Amino acid sequence: MNPHALAKRRIGHQHGFTVIELLVVVAIIMIMAAVMIPNIAGYLRNYQIKGAAQEVAGQLQQARSKAITKNVSLGVVWALVDAAATQSQVVVEDDLKRGDGNDWLTIPNEDFSGTLMNTATNPEQTVSAITLPGGVQFDDPANCPGVPAGTPNWGLRFNRLGVLCEFTYGCGGAPAPPNPPPGPPRISFNAGTATICLLRPRTGLHRTVTVTAGGRALAQP
Repeated sequence: MNPHALAKRRIGHQHGFTVIELLVVVAIIMIMAAVMIPNIAGYLRNYQIKGAAQEVAGQLQQARSKAITKNVSLGVVWALVDAAATQSQVVVEDDLKRGDGNDWLTIPNEDFSGTLMNTATNPEQTVSAITLPGGVQFDDPANCPGVPAGTPNWGLRFNRLGVLCEFTYGCGGAPAPPNPPPGPPRISFNAGTATICLLRPRTGLHRTVTVTAGGRALAQP
């Protein structure tokens, strides 16, 4: 037989997909998409606020490490520093640069907003600041599910041993400064621990960061 004729015969016997087979494949793809897309969207929503909680926990650990390594008498403060409740900052509460005209030795004389957070006059005091990512903001701990009622505050201290202290008192009985940060109190103290609540308004999702009495910061998984 002519080879060309045989090749044409083989080609003639090959069939494509039927309409039913194509519809089955499309249906399978649609079912898989219906199952997977909501899971992916939920993962992305959770990823953003979980990332923000981990960033806050990391900054808290940095504050604690500074208090221990610098062996500061008054401590290191982590505080909310803007009225929009989206920024937090770490500030060393001991005068690290004596004789520069901006000295203060006792907490009742300090101006947290005007002096300690002023990076131009006291750059040694201001260690770091973060702005929460992805539209996340600090929220009233009372709005976070499972957070027990407690005493609200703007910030918290770590003493030279890395132990948690309240911003209003603690760390040797030191009171809060006369000019606290401008942000709303978004930290709840209860039974020696502190809880920070985060909210992503677009999704209504909450996450917490808990600081144990020993000073360890734990982001909610």
